[in-house]
Amino acid sequence: MKFRLDEIALQLLTRISAEVNSPRDGERTRQLSRVLEGVAASLEDTENPGLALYGKFSNGEWMGIDFWWWFRNDNEERGLLAAESQWWNPRWDDKRNEAEILEDFWKLPSLKSDVKLMVFSAPDNCGQSLIEKFRQYLSRFSQHTKNERYLVVWLSSDGQHRSFLQSKILDTGKVTALAFDTLTLYR
Repeated sequence: MKFRLDEIALQLLTRISAEVNSPRDGERTRQLSRVLEGVAASLEDTENPGLALYGKFSNGEWMGIDFWWWFRNDNEERGLLAAESQWWNPRWDDKRNEAEILEDFWKLPSLKSDVKLMVFSAPDNCGQSLIEKFRQYLSRFSQHTKNERYLVVWLSSDGQHRSFLQSKILDTGKVTALAFDTLTLYR
């Protein structure tokens, strides 16, 4: 089964941009869950029977992952999407918040999935630093799979400012010249 990963990425990011906007963490998590479930439902049609959802945010994590799309049919099984999210907690100091976000991001590279999505919130003075730490980690990681994609959505702490980034892995193994490209979405 061949999924059109560019179209999936665009649909995810467009819907997150339009629908994940609550300043309250619990509601923002529910909004993100609805987006992921909705995009998955749009993929599961007569062309793509066998797409299963695991670890929906509302039901808790599955194998330590917030959200997981698994594809299965008579000919193959594979992970299509792994998603993590972490919201900035104003009761914690910057160091603890960054550690929590990085811990969630670090799960993604080791998972077998075509698309790896990280959605997080952080104030402007910390978000760019976190993205650079994501890039550094991915540059050190030595088990990339050709054509996997990393999508990063950075929301400001109030949920209003959004940055959308993508990195496509072009080779298997270690990729030292990894970069995130900023994506512009049009509504």
